[in-house]
Amino acid sequence: MNHLEAHINALRGFALLQTCSDSYLKRIAAKCFTNKFRTYTVIIPQGQRPDGVYFIKAGKVKVALGY
Repeated sequence: MNHLEAHINALRGFALLQTCSDSYLKRIAAKCFTNKFRTYTVIIPQGQRPDGVYFIKAGKVKVALGY
């Protein structure tokens, strides 16, 4: 399985995207990349605009204000 297929399969696992067509998921998957973060890593600092959408494949994320 190549990276594009892996991203499409992962995207299908999200309820928000389950009704999307294969061609639409392929367009989204083509822009996806995988990133791993260490525990307690700040992903988006408060006040900064995110540069995209984050889908959490595994683990937990805590939203904390005031850092």
